[in-house]
Amino acid sequence: MEDVLILEEQNNAFGLLQGLAEDSGWRLERAKDATGAEQWLRQRLFHAAVLDLRVGGGHGEAMLALLKQSYPLTEVVVIAPEGDAGRGTRALRLGAWESVPSPLDVDVLRASVRRACERARLAAELRAARLREEQRPILLGVSPATVNLRDALLKAAGHDANVLLLGEPGTGKALAARFLHQSSGRRKGPLVVVNCSEVASPDLEQEVFGSLSVPGRLELAGGGTVLLQHVEFLGLDLQARLLRALQDRGFTPAGGTRFVPLDARVLASAGPGLRELVKHGQFREDLFWRLGATPLELPPLRARKEDIEDLFHAFLHRRCRALRRATPVVRPEAIEALKAHAFPGNVAELEALAQLVASLAAEDVGLADLPIPVFVGGEASTKDLPLKTIVHAFERQVILRTLKAVRGNQSRAAERLDIHRNTLILKMQELDIPNKRETKKTRKPKD
Repeated sequence: MEDVLILEEQNNAFGLLQGLAEDSGWRLERAKDATGAEQWLRQRLFHAAVLDLRVGGGHGEAMLALLKQSYPLTEVVVIAPEGDAGRGTRALRLGAWESVPSPLDVDVLRASVRRACERARLAAELRAARLREEQRPILLGVSPATVNLRDALLKAAGHDANVLLLGEPGTGKALAARFLHQSSGRRKGPLVVVNCSEVASPDLEQEVFGSLSVPGRLELAGGGTVLLQHVEFLGLDLQARLLRALQDRGFTPAGGTRFVPLDARVLASAGPGLRELVKHGQFREDLFWRLGATPLELPPLRARKEDIEDLFHAFLHRRCRALRRATPVVRPEAIEALKAHAFPGNVAELEALAQLVASLAAEDVGLADLPIPVFVGGEASTKDLPLKTIVHAFERQVILRTLKAVRGNQSRAAERLDIHRNTLILKMQELDIPNKRETKKTRKPKD
């Protein structure tokens, strides 16, 4: 159903189109002046508006300008006054979609409104397509490992076979799945995610395959993609049922007889230990190969250290934007410490670290702004640093975290640290930690 607004003082266009509205799939509304039109336009989006240029005492161009400025998604068909076709031409220059002459011909008017609605619908589809493209996940990184992964995902997006994503926790398997889906021919369909590690087997079977009354995730993903996360947690019975569904390209919901065609591409993700489970008979080998003849391995962050700087900057900027604060400058020594860190939690750990730093840091990020394990966690991260720098960074972190825990109360912080309050203040000055109390004291009074 398409919404069409008629703006006219007389009942000419509305009377002609009213009898055709149902067959044309239109819902018609009528307004006699700018106020009435504004009331309708605020209620819902209209695909098309038919504007008689004689409204408002013959000043329909002003109404046209308002429509195009405030409601640009509505296509406007203008009715030119009888004997003044030039006004219709000028209205086209002001942004009208088409102009029809008076007296009105019902077939001409109907065809013009239909074209306006079609244009509005196509424009909406293009905007949605651009939005989907803008929302396609970006796989940041210039390392050979990342470039190879990106190429492999784009290649996989060109066909419709199942894909198995393997990698350590935090390597970005869900992100890779979204990238693959949005790059594929199924991007207009849904991406439905099932976390196989969070649901007990009986409930998981119903969630995946559905029941008589509730459709399962495989059915809901029709026309799109389903991502089965952590498939290594599937029990053997559920593995067998999933294998049959993949082989038959369909399944029967629990307790029913209706065969549901499998119209979804299946992506699966698992940890690197899945092959060991196959070897020991805890995961079906035939299902392993059915999920992905050539599993895609996601590299750990330690194998793509060239990407750490770009990833950290991206995560830091995103978090600061969410917090509505300026993105701090990251000092070279902080980047070097990040690159030297092992990151057992991979990209997920790096992102969490960036979010923490964004919450605590001021104008720049140095060693002292990184969590303690990052800059003292290994020999590589400290071998070129003076002992005094390491100690100061450690002390600054401890004091900052303590102050945050007690909401800036210096007396309570000193008590927790088992030092005198004056000692804490001297340490804060030495380590360049802002003293909010002094800031409040020196703040100029308001005029």
